Amino acid sequence: MFFVELYVNLNLLSNLLSTNMKSNKAILILIIFSFFALLICCCVFMFALSSVPVDENQYSSQVVQSGDETQTVAIVEVKDVISRQKTTDMWGNETPDMTSEIIKKIDQAQNDDLVKALLLEVDSPGGDVYASKLIYNKVVEFKETGKPVVAFMQDTAASGGYMVSAPADQIVASEVTVTGSIGVIASYVDYEELFDKVGLEQVNIVNTEGKNKAGEDLKDKESEAYILYQGILDDIYDEFIEIVADGRGMTKEEVIELADGRVYTGTQAIENGLIDELGEDKEAYDLIASLASLNNPNFIRYENEDNPFSLYSMSLKNILFPELSAIESKKPGLTVQYLMKI
Repeated sequence: MFFVELYVNLNLLSNLLSTNMKSNKAILILIIFSFFALLICCCVFMFALSSVPVDENQYSSQVVQSGDETQTVAIVEVKDVISRQKTTDMWGNETPDMTSEIIKKIDQAQNDDLVKALLLEVDSPGGDVYASKLIYNKVVEFKETGKPVVAFMQDTAASGGYMVSAPADQIVASEVTVTGSIGVIASYVDYEELFDKVGLEQVNIVNTEGKNKAGEDLKDKESEAYILYQGILDDIYDEFIEIVADGRGMTKEEVIELADGRVYTGTQAIENGLIDELGEDKEAYDLIASLASLNNPNFIRYENEDNPFSLYSMSLKNILFPELSAIESKKPGLTVQYLMKI
């Protein structure tokens, strides 16, 4: 009798455990399904929000120092490496490149009757030649309206960063600002060893007349290709010299004496005629107000109208796929820059 009862009890326990296991398994499957469903919904939601267009032609402004709105000074920032390269988020949405944004902000200031002057805040080691020239042209265009321009150099305003500052009516820099680096540099990525490792080979087919010398033996300074490219850089360098000479009221010979790629502190720059005044924010603000004859200036800074969800997905992309982000940042072919190299 005892063994019969024991058998019955064990059978009941076995059935109970079996039922619980099936129930737990069902709950686990439900949790996993819910998780993936929620993940898919979040992805769709993020894609929809990151795809919402922003008005890239009109920037909101933040008041930095309040005053009379009819005496507004527009502050436009030139920060980081100057480039026309766009970035894409995880969904393939592109963000405006920094050069286009800077140009549009200066345009907005230029077309605003309330804006009486432009303060260019520069904190950049330079960047792409073409992008730097575009910003330079826009600063010159603004200056031709008769409204004064002051360039305020912050931590670094070197190479292309100096170039975009050169046409300003006055340049202010701190004693510890790093500037100068007037020169041109070209670089390219050599994929030959990588191709060898993965078993790839690049085959070039050129025209029948002559041969393709532009991409050969660039590591040899005596090669035709190296000399060819150096001639191109010399032409670009000459234009940089002319821009500095024109902006600073110097002769080309005087600029060439300073333009061997070396960098200067703010103190050294003022001694060599590359800037006009030493100081920080207060001195820059006072100077632009004085040049524009403003007794109650209202300083505003144009803000980027970035989609926060797109920025978030770009950050997520950089975390999840760092190698892809690194590859995307490298342009194919030769890159020519006004860029301070350390």
